[in-house]
Order: sequence, then C-alpha cells, then structure tokens
Amino acid sequence: MKVNFFILLFLTSFFYGSAIEPLPKQALRKLDSLNSIIKRTTDQDTLKVTCILEEVSILYLISPDTALQLSQKALRLAEKINFSKAVAEAYGWIAYIMDSKGYVKTALFYYKKSLWIRERMNNKDGMAVSLNNIAFIYKNQGNIPLALEYLHKSLKLVEESNDKMGIAYTMNNIGSVYYTLGEETKALEYYHKSFKLREETNDLQGIAYSLNSLGSFYKNKGALIKALRYYNRGLSIQEKLSNKQGVANSLLNIGELYLLLGDPSRSENYLSNCLSKFEVLEDMNGIDNSLYFMAEVKFKTNKLQEALALAERSLKIAEEIGYPQNIKNASGLLKKIYSQNNNYKEAFKMQVLNKQMSDSINNENNRKLAIQKSFQYTYESKLTRDEIKTTAERKIYEAELKQKQSQSILIIIGILMISVFSFFIYKRFKVTSYQKELIEKQKVEVNYQRELADSRRAIVEEQKEVLESKQKEILDSIHYAKRIQEVILTNEEYISSHLNTDHFIHYQPKDIVSGDFYWATQKNDKFYLAVCDSTGHGVPGAFMSLLNIGFLSEAINQREIEEPNEILNFVRKRLIENISKEGQKDGFDGILLCIDQKTKKITYSAAHNSPLLIKNNVITHQDADHMPVGLGEKKDDFKLYSLDHKKGDILYLYTDGYADQFGGPKGKKFKYKQLDELLLNLSKLPMKEQKLRLNETFITWKEDLEQIDDVLVIGMRL
Repeated sequence: MKVNFFILLFLTSFFYGSAIEPLPKQALRKLDSLNSIIKRTTDQDTLKVTCILEEVSILYLISPDTALQLSQKALRLAEKINFSKAVAEAYGWIAYIMDSKGYVKTALFYYKKSLWIRERMNNKDGMAVSLNNIAFIYKNQGNIPLALEYLHKSLKLVEESNDKMGIAYTMNNIGSVYYTLGEETKALEYYHKSFKLREETNDLQGIAYSLNSLGSFYKNKGALIKALRYYNRGLSIQEKLSNKQGVANSLLNIGELYLLLGDPSRSENYLSNCLSKFEVLEDMNGIDNSLYFMAEVKFKTNKLQEALALAERSLKIAEEIGYPQNIKNASGLLKKIYSQNNNYKEAFKMQVLNKQMSDSINNENNRKLAIQKSFQYTYESKLTRDEIKTTAERKIYEAELKQKQSQSILIIIGILMISVFSFFIYKRFKVTSYQKELIEKQKVEVNYQRELADSRRAIVEEQKEVLESKQKEILDSIHYAKRIQEVILTNEEYISSHLNTDHFIHYQPKDIVSGDFYWATQKNDKFYLAVCDSTGHGVPGAFMSLLNIGFLSEAINQREIEEPNEILNFVRKRLIENISKEGQKDGFDGILLCIDQKTKKITYSAAHNSPLLIKNNVITHQDADHMPVGLGEKKDDFKLYSLDHKKGDILYLYTDGYADQFGGPKGKKFKYKQLDELLLNLSKLPMKEQKLRLNETFITWKEDLEQIDDVLVIGMRL
C-alpha cells in the first residue's frame, strides 16, 4: 500500500482541493496573490520561479497535469537564470507527479537529477528529501537493501542538522521498510520514535501518517479493533487538513479493515469512495489497491464476474507500474477466481506469476543484505566514536613520548656542543663576513623570485577572470539566442488554435539552442506547418533555423506563394543565393504541410523526411523527394503530394534525432524501424499520453549516454 514519503517536507502547507470540489478560499486567495506577483516579475527574477513552484504545491493534488506543466515551466526559467535550488525542486516535483501517474522509471531519473544538484550545492535538507523519495521507489520495486541504504543516508543528514521533523519522517519510512521485511520489533521501534517526535513538534500531517503506519502494524498482528481506532484518528486529522491524498489513503485502509472484520457492505462503501478520489488524483498505485480490495469484496460475496473484471484491471495497472507486491496481490486473487470458474489454465498462469512475485519480495538475500545495512550503520556510528576516542588518546601518548625523546636529545646535543664549541668559535669568526654577504645575496634572489611568482600569479588570476567573463558572456549570448529562437518558433497555443485537432509536440534540443524547428502560419483559409532539421545543431544550427524560418515566412506571407512545393523551391533559391556562394551545402531537411481548412484537403512537400500515416493500425510512409532544401546533388523542382486520409487517422512528422540516438543494452542507434513500431503501439493512446511515453522511452534508451542530436516529433489525429 502506498505511503507518502519524505517529499511532504518540501511541500508548502496549504489546503488542498479536488477536481470536483472548489478550492478553499484561503487557497484561492493564495493563488491570486502568487499570480499577481508572477505577472509583475520578469523571467530573470528568482521570485517568479519561487512563486510558480508554490502554485505547484497548491495544485498538484487538484490537477496533476496543470502542476506538471507549471513544474516544467519553473524548470525552464530556473535553468535560464542558473537558479540551482529551484531547478532541483522542479525536478523533484516532476518526479513526484510522474511517479503518481505510474511512470516510475522517469520519476526515478528525475529524482536522481534533483539529488545530484543538491549534492553539488551541499544542500543537506534537500539531499535528505531526495534520498527518501528514491528509497520509496526502490521499496515498492522490492529492492529493500537499496531502499534501506538511501534511508540511512537520509537519517544521517537530518540528524546532523537536528531536523526533528525530518528525523521523524525518515524513521517512519525505515519502520515501513522493516515492516515489509517482517522485522516487527524494529518496525514498531521506529514507528514509536517517529510518532513521539511528531507529537513534540505538533506536526499534524506527520501524526496522521504515524497513526496510519501503526494501524497497519496492528492490523497485520490481528488486533483489528485497535487498528481501526488508529485509522479513524488518522482519517479525522487528514479531513481536518483537507489533504485529499491522505484522506484517500485512510479510506483505503479502513475499507480493507472492514473487509477483514467481515463487513463487506461497509468495506465496499469506503473502497468506492477512495477509488473515486484516487482517480481524481490520477494516483495509479492508489487506484490499483482500491480495485484489488473491491475485487476481494466481490469475491467474498460470490459475485465472481464483477470480481474478475476488477482484479484484471488491478493486475494490468500493477504490471504497468511494476510494483511486485501489487502484482502478487492481483495474481493471487485471480488464481482463486479462475479456479472457481473452472478455468484451470489461467489459474495456473496466475499461480506461476504469484510465485515469481513472492520469490522476488521474500528473497533471502534481500533480507540478509537489508539487516546487514542496518547493523553496518549502527556499527559504523560506534566505530566512528571509538576511533575519535582512540585517536585522541594516541595523540596524547605520542606527544608525551616525543617530549621525553626531545629532552634526551637536547642533553646529548648540549654536551657535544660544549665539547666542540671552542674549536668552532674561531672558524666561525673567519667565515661570518662571507656568510653575511652570501645571505644578503640569497635574500635579494628570494625577494626577486617571490615578486616574479606574485606577478605570474596575478597574470594567471587576471587571465582566469577574463576567461570566466568571456565564458559568461558566451553563455549569456547563447541563452539570449535561445529566447529569440523561442519567440520565433511558433508557440503551441497558436498551433492549437488553428490546427483544431488533438496533437502533441515533443521538442528536445541537444544544446541550449536547436537546429531542429517547428513553425506554422495561417494565410487566408490555409494553415501551414513546417517540421524541419537545419544543418548542424547548437549555435550554428540555431542560426540556420532562424534563417530558414525567415525565408519560409517571406515565401508565404510576403510573396503569397501557396503550394508547399513552390514554397520549398523559393526557399532553396534564397538559401543558395545567400549562403551557398562558395559551395556550402547548408539548408534543411523537412516537411511542409498545408491544410485547406475549407475543403479539409491536405497537401505537402517533403525534403528527405517522410510523413508517417497510421490508418487502420497500418503504417504507411508517405512519398518524399530525396534532396535537401539547399545546395545539393539534385536540383529538380520539389513535387507536390496529397495526403489520402480519413477522420481518425494519425499523422506523425519527425526529424532524425530520435531514431539516431545511441543507447539500449548494446549502445546502438534506436533506428527508424523501432521508432515506427513505438508510434504504432502508442497510436491508440491520447496524444498527451503519447508524448509522455515518447519522452520516457527516450530517457530509458539513452540512460547515461549523451544526446547526439536535436529531437522533434509532432503527432496529430486527423
């Protein structure tokens, strides 16, 4: 069952609403205040980014999609002004929302990026938050040793800063992991320590989660009435705080408990209530658990068909998010349902799956490693204290010994000096004048070398300052170029208002600025959309993209050329006239689409890149001319093509960056065939979902390898 982890420590405390119920007045007033500040501040102001992140903290439970968009906006602004603290927090929010939607790999990736930034800043509080969040994912994936390792690292950080609230949250989470392991004594010990600290700090939210943890503990011990009291106390606090996520979790716990108490009717009421709340929150783990327990209710009341439908939905979601315990629960129930229906083939499949998940969860190596991590933490703490004490004692002893040795040596030296003093006194007198002169010369030389070194150091420092200044100027210029490019690129709102169809734009530059670009314009009753890949990437590619957009705009809006092929012919002519005088082959590959909004006819012209049409679940690569828009081997006129389509078909336009990315187990290219298959598999999903899956697949494929080119994919449902 899902437990809210330490991420609560960086959530701003406001009242939470839902997508159905209106926001409380206090939250609305806060949002109005934040919006007012955001409108008054520029993109360069750190206050603007901070306010956007505060909006996320209010809206993430009401509208996860809105919160995700705001988090991404905050991330872009924070990166522009090098506001590292906000960058880390934005990554944390993106990860948290992705995790709640079931995109676990993407969430883990962004959590680790947030942790890396906080480590560079030596932000111990932020590091503790990130470590807890990562541990939460590892716990649900069944990787108990790694979850404990991250939690103990987090506990060490919050103990160093004497953060009682952070210590309480981390201890509760450690108790949860030990509870998963079956280490009941340790789990209860950590739960009570956490609960006591939360009462000391009057942390109502934390008290509610401690009550929830204790309720779960006593539920599994069989003390169901005692567990119910804890759950009801926790629910009361969550409702008082208007925490919709916490209320949903408490309802789920109580619904499960009434099922164990043999009251299926009351159990179903609680579970139906929490399912609707989890669906509003888009919490896939909560939805999965609700479906599972509702299926249990139906099974126990002998409503097998309803139980089967609910359990199958639960298993499907559990496999999508990849949590072994959830898969084990759903497969175990399905085994019993299939057996009751005499479907022994499916029952056997579920038994095998259930056994696999049980083995994964109860792996003996996991238990030993987890306990070893705990003992290692305790032992290392004691060892550190012992080493400090031993080191201090050894230093005292060595100092005393050294003092005695020094005294003996001094006595011997004194005797020797007295013996030879008479002999050397005469010799020393004779060479004193010579030594004095030599020392003076050496002193002059030393002063000269020191002055020379100081001079060189000053030059080096000056050169360093010049280099840093130049580097900052270059980066500032590139960031400014990016802002210019973002202004010139057609914004998505404009495209949405004229395209009038469900679509997405997945745009991921390799560097700060991009050679890939998308651009659109409306002329009379025709809407033009270009998806292009300019020569090069980074700064050179960006300059080319600005030039290419300028020539496209000139052709359509000033010269009033209507047909896509004639537009590309004109742009090619302008490129050759302006930049290909010395044989340079700069230009672009791409697709120019024209949608006649009266007749609904779609025509296009394509340079190298082919549009991809999916009709009746069949992929069709459309025609294209194999020559660039620019100086090339071929100088034929571009052809005009028509798109044969019907309502519901899906059209994809993309550049080569996605297919050319290296990654995967063998570090090979993704390739066009795999990209086409991916788009075919995603084509039935909503466009927003397709964009998220494309991004998640790209991140997973690339892993730690460098992105090699700009990435641009546009999809639209015709």
